[in-house]
Amino acid sequence: MTGWTQALGNPEGILAVYGGEPPELAAVHVHEVTLHRDGPSLTVTVDLPVFPARPPAKWVRERYDVVQIQLRFFGLTDVELRGFGTDPMADIVLSPGDPVRVEIVSPVLTLTASAGFVDVAGISAYQAAGSR
Repeated sequence: MTGWTQALGNPEGILAVYGGEPPELAAVHVHEVTLHRDGPSLTVTVDLPVFPARPPAKWVRERYDVVQIQLRFFGLTDVELRGFGTDPMADIVLSPGDPVRVEIVSPVLTLTASAGFVDVAGISAYQAAGSR
């Protein structure tokens, strides 16, 4: 396990979907950034830049071509958000440790945060508009 998955509390799902080699979190589409009072926590929803070579059978049947994940940060101790946009494309750096650090940077968005724990709260797929 290398790269950003080392920071995850539950890397098994994303590693399984990508045959052990998930893409880097570079040039990801950021869909949503949500702060929750429970935890407190932060959830970041992004589209990954690469579709897996051997996706689950349902994804093939449904002609899905985009993987979306939700990264959830628990025990949030600090967060700073500057800017946003209608379709921010960003690079994400996850740094394992205590605390776990996240940095999301794009021309229109900068987010930094520290948390006690990060996991993948969800993995899904969909078909991009106009790709049929």
